Amino acid sequence: MATKWGVISSGKISHDFVTAVQSIPESGQHEFVAIAARNLDSAKEFATSHNIPRAYGSYEELAKDPDIEVVYIGTVASHHFVVGKLMLEHGKHVLMEKPFTLNLKQTKTLIEIARREKRFLMEKSVGGGTILDLGIYTINAITMVYKGEKPKKIAAVGHLNDDGVDITMSSSLLYGNNRTASIASNALAEFPNDLVVIGTKGQIRIPSPFWCPTTVITDEKTYEFPLPETIRPCNFTNSSGLRFEAMEVRECLKKGALESEIMPLKDTETMTAISDEIRRQLGVVFDAD
Repeated sequence: MATKWGVISSGKISHDFVTAVQSIPESGQHEFVAIAARNLDSAKEFATSHNIPRAYGSYEELAKDPDIEVVYIGTVASHHFVVGKLMLEHGKHVLMEKPFTLNLKQTKTLIEIARREKRFLMEKSVGGGTILDLGIYTINAITMVYKGEKPKKIAAVGHLNDDGVDITMSSSLLYGNNRTASIASNALAEFPNDLVVIGTKGQIRIPSPFWCPTTVITDEKTYEFPLPETIRPCNFTNSSGLRFEAMEVRECLKKGALESEIMPLKDTETMTAISDEIRRQLGVVFDAD
């Protein structure tokens, strides 16, 4: 039986997600039932171009659709909490685009609702700024490397524009056992976008784009992981890999798991807490805070 999906937002990342999943060779495992956007015409256009049978002009309509099991939320970050809450409370499983929410309070609330409703919840990566838009990938990387461990200390600096939005960020994170991490993001300049992990026995380098890589370089060998082709062009680099998120959601639902072992909710909490502390030190405040 196919996993039946609903999609929130007709934006570029939603296009890439649907395209990646529809490109999976094993037909019949995933079915897109409906798309919802704030503008009905946009939803209808998206539905037509992606062969989705239903289009809604409100998120509430999609939440009430009884044929949808799981919802992909691809809205701007400032809407993630409200839309995620709406879907969970209507009995839908949720796959959330990054960043999960704007702050730790919202993250914990969604996790509590998901556990209360026994719904699956997973983070995929304008409450904006460089921290949530770009820096979240660096935070995700160090959380993955240190297996969800929380840093003992964070020191962050950066610049804000005239609207109070962060445009540069540089942070040093201190962990136990003499381990550290250094991350940076910048909306004004091009960075190399490499991830380097240095240990006592050597180093691993993941070249740009490190958040969706196809190459891993060690001291001894270079490993290549080519991605499959998609049935239509995508907007972002290596979006074909988005299929693996949908595949993980399907496997978790088949097992009755309410969260992913690959992307556990405790890691999402850790990432949000790190983001909150960096924002606090830079003086970035959201209305949701």
